[in-house]
Amino acid sequence: MSLHGSQIPYLSRTSGCNALRWDILTGCDNPSEICAVKGRALCWAECKAWRTGDPDFAPAFHPELLPCIGRLHRPRNIAVGFGGDMWSPGVDIEWKMQTWRIERLYPRNNYIHLTKCARAVGTPWYLPPRIWMGISVCNQGDASQIHIIQNVQRHTTRVLHAKRWISFEPILGPLLPEIGWFIDISFVVIGGLSDGNGRIIPPDEGGTRAEWIDPLIQQVHNAGVPCYLKNLRRDVLRQITNPRTGRPFETMNEMRDLPKEWLALK
Repeated sequence: MSLHGSQIPYLSRTSGCNALRWDILTGCDNPSEICAVKGRALCWAECKAWRTGDPDFAPAFHPELLPCIGRLHRPRNIAVGFGGDMWSPGVDIEWKMQTWRIERLYPRNNYIHLTKCARAVGTPWYLPPRIWMGISVCNQGDASQIHIIQNVQRHTTRVLHAKRWISFEPILGPLLPEIGWFIDISFVVIGGLSDGNGRIIPPDEGGTRAEWIDPLIQQVHNAGVPCYLKNLRRDVLRQITNPRTGRPFETMNEMRDLPKEWLALK
């Protein structure tokens, strides 16, 4: 019997991005120099693990969830392993192989991946079609990974047929965006800093500042890339110019675009 995603255990809805979250992998062992929120009670997935008795947040595979995708009654957008990092150093290659096997068996879905470890993405040639490979960027130090993932995917695009996207969330410092960042990029998320309980942290408490976001939004708009805003306080938003209107933003709904490929599977 085929089921709707909301009826299948462990396939839960993500907030706002029109996808189901498939937690086939949870946890990560990314070092703090790769992940700026690691161990700071700022990663929602790590905080969730702490609350459920996993203080180490170690990578873990959940093979019992492999059949979930085959039970979907129609094509969907699937956020894969968002409760961890599939390219974290401690993730066994066999876990990836089993995940990709399911993705290849059901190629009608869009499979959305996100990692902090762009360098680790380049070696496999057996990734499934309709994969969306995303890189997480929080500050200028992370920005070099954008070019890494662009180059990796260009070299393997004949095999992968992959789309690339960038999550600038949470933005933790000033960025010097380049138009080259958005070449061959199909989607961008821009978001502020929140804690593990979802509270958006204001700038005076160390949260995301408007002047860090404003130039980034302008560059994304100039590149013509769909952009989705999230986790921004209204007082911060009001200090950012909407490039479409030339006026300050009133709400995040003014720039909550999604790729047409995702909207087609709504």
